[in-house]
Amino acid sequence: MVDFVNFAKDHPQCLEFLPDEQDWLHLDKKWICDVLYTLEKEAFQSVINSAMVVRKQRLEHNQNLLVEIRPEFAQALQNTLNFSSKIMSANPFYSPSRQGRLPH
Repeated sequence: MVDFVNFAKDHPQCLEFLPDEQDWLHLDKKWICDVLYTLEKEAFQSVINSAMVVRKQRLEHNQNLLVEIRPEFAQALQNTLNFSSKIMSANPFYSPSRQGRLPH
């Protein structure tokens, strides 16, 4: 979580446009972010970028907990998918426009 108070203290021109520090609890964080971004666009954009990198790393770490499928199972699954699509396209009674109707 970004410490907006310290960011504002590091950029004193921002403090002019913000209420006292003890009143920040009652403010919408989006409004604070909008004010800080408007006043210090480049500096706040770097804060946003670093937060995005941290979030991406956290998600990648969590996704690495997934177990990969064994190669022979992956190949078997691929073969069944190919086989079932060949059956449907080779069936003379199958037509996407006649789907759900019986042949005469």
